[in-house]
Amino acid sequence: MRPSECQAESEDPDYLLVLGCESDFESVAVAPSDSSLPGALSVKFLVDRVDDSALYFQNSNTYAIHYDFASTHLSAVDNLPAIVDQAAFNTNYTSAQRRFYLGA
Repeated sequence: MRPSECQAESEDPDYLLVLGCESDFESVAVAPSDSSLPGALSVKFLVDRVDDSALYFQNSNTYAIHYDFASTHLSAVDNLPAIVDQAAFNTNYTSAQRRFYLGA
């Protein structure tokens, strides 16, 4: 697969593993809530260190926070550990022993 090949099979995927073209980015991007940045878009992503550092670009319109995406798609599936609750998940933002790297 060449990096320039589009990956999204629909206009509204839950997530993508690769952003192969501009329309892939646009399909999972969200406008910022701060109106001082007109035209700016961003995509939330996470790296699952338990799952061989798999990278997920989450649909940031559907899943406004990382916890919503991770608990839906990465909790107790395919031998991955369960995500217990949002408070426990939020330690991923500060803990050196975090399961996920989170960003936008």
